[in-house]
Amino acid sequence: MGAKRCTLGLVLDFLTGRNQKVFALHENDSDSSWSDTSCRAPQGTKLAGIIFLAVINSLLNHHDDRYKFVDDLSIVLAYLVENTIITKQFSDQLLDQLKTKCSSHDLTINVAKSKIIRFNPLKRNIDMPLVPSPIVNEIKILGVTFTSDCSFSAHINLTVHKANASLQTLTKMRRFGCFTKSLLHAYTCYVHPLLEYACPVWGPSAIRTAYLLRDIECVQKRATRIILRDHGIPYDQALAKLNLSPLKVRLEHLIHQFGKFILANKSHRSLLPEPAPPNSRSRLRNKLVPPKVRTNRYANSFVPFFTSVFNAEL
Repeated sequence: MGAKRCTLGLVLDFLTGRNQKVFALHENDSDSSWSDTSCRAPQGTKLAGIIFLAVINSLLNHHDDRYKFVDDLSIVLAYLVENTIITKQFSDQLLDQLKTKCSSHDLTINVAKSKIIRFNPLKRNIDMPLVPSPIVNEIKILGVTFTSDCSFSAHINLTVHKANASLQTLTKMRRFGCFTKSLLHAYTCYVHPLLEYACPVWGPSAIRTAYLLRDIECVQKRATRIILRDHGIPYDQALAKLNLSPLKVRLEHLIHQFGKFILANKSHRSLLPEPAPPNSRSRLRNKLVPPKVRTNRYANSFVPFFTSVFNAEL
């Protein structure tokens, strides 16, 4: 864990001999009796969450391609394809090590929530290791829908559907006589976040795909008509009147802001290309080394998109 012995002593004392009870909230209810805690750490305490993270953070810590968020663990198993020869880039005992580690910490893998997705846009015949979880073509990780063909069309369509459903709230507010300011506030607080959530992941694909960008922009166009109670006003005039930006501009700004945050973060700086060497032959030089792009799918991802935009800055 990397903690000092005195800290471990305090944690051990906190976990030893603890009892808990439930207090009544209403007059007719009664308090429960004191009982020993059935888990390692009492629920509801701040230290319990830290202890839980300390336990699960060691799961597959030797595997580089693992991605965690609290108790959600995603593992990338890579294959190398050379001249139609497919080679595994991971150990067959990887999943067995995960099960053993969980058993040693009294943790149980939720098989019902565990799924496997095979990113195989070229549809090569790849044998997957024997696992108890089903292989699916679509999976949601932290609210973002990923598909086996490495496309974000499904996620964008779902986002547009959710945003359009949320616009019904604006319609009901308008029927109750809410002012324009209240409608605009409701849109920016409840609908805008749906259209911008995790946009550095799927935003470049949406910006460079005309029909996806059109579907997203139509949500805001519909919202402006509801807020202004005018279905004949041009979209650009409605945006100026409400002091809103087109969603394309907004997505580009958020992606650019996120990329600059990574550049300034020492822990995640390696996710972006290295600074470009100085070039005296040209006045305009790249700030970052442009990545080699062979497919449109990769060109419409975050790293090449941000690199091209960042290099184009004056």
